[in-house]
Amino acid sequence: MVDFYQFLQQAQSASSTANWWLLIQCLQQLILGSEKTLVVMHQPELLELALVVLDAGSFDQRWQVSKLFRPLGTIAISPLSEILMDEDGEEELRWCASRILAEFD
Repeated sequence: MVDFYQFLQQAQSASSTANWWLLIQCLQQLILGSEKTLVVMHQPELLELALVVLDAGSFDQRWQVSKLFRPLGTIAISPLSEILMDEDGEEELRWCASRILAEFD
């Protein structure tokens, strides 16, 4: 089993050093490769880390991290909606938010 807290610490470190690819890899392990109860317990933190990549990453990095919002659940809807509604926001970022939101029922 994945050592959840080790990956979480590595993800936080990757975020603070703007290592977006490493952060995405850690998030993939944390969100897709961990027990659901751990993911639910740490949803706000995982969501915040995913939003950092969505905001600051390249198109390819945004594309990869966009696949992780649906597994995080409905907690992602509100911040993604805020990004979408920001008329002054970056067009590509707003498009990504729209695409992610379309995956929710």
